[in-house]
Amino acid sequence: MNNSGLSIFVALGAALTNKISFNTENIYISNWAKAALVGIGCSITHILIYYGFFKPLLGKAFYKIEKHRNSIGIIPRILYASVVEELIFRWGILSLLLWLTQSVLISIAVSSLIFTLAHYQGSSIAGKSFTLYSYIFIGNMLVGIICGWQFYENGIFAAILVHMCFHLILYPFEVKVLESAQNKYSE
Repeated sequence: MNNSGLSIFVALGAALTNKISFNTENIYISNWAKAALVGIGCSITHILIYYGFFKPLLGKAFYKIEKHRNSIGIIPRILYASVVEELIFRWGILSLLLWLTQSVLISIAVSSLIFTLAHYQGSSIAGKSFTLYSYIFIGNMLVGIICGWQFYENGIFAAILVHMCFHLILYPFEVKVLESAQNKYSE
């Protein structure tokens, strides 16, 4: 996404702030510790689901996912995924949905679904299978719902912090698992 596209979502979120019952305190993070703990919990849950359940089922696709994510590196994931994605999917899209529907649950669910669908293309490098699509759906819906809830309850910076914690905690696991998977699946 280019800067003008991102600017549209930022402007949309800013324009809707007063229309969705946010006050200035809701925009900024109101509880740093809560956001960090939620981010840690989100990451641990994802690790258990991904490595505990999906890893054995994905086979070589697992290795391709790990290799692809690792090739991006941690800094772009923290800066792009954690900041840009939250500005797009929570600040812009979730704010718009809250304004249109006046329903927190529907808005979080729909914005999380859009967030999930946006991740399918990048993950398609690992192949096409029901198991892979299930992991993409479950993993991204988990992150989307938790970040959406934190945005609504604790502000946009809380959603960004949750997303940052998610990547920071997941990254060392990915590196370690990728090292062992390279021996098994090297091309």
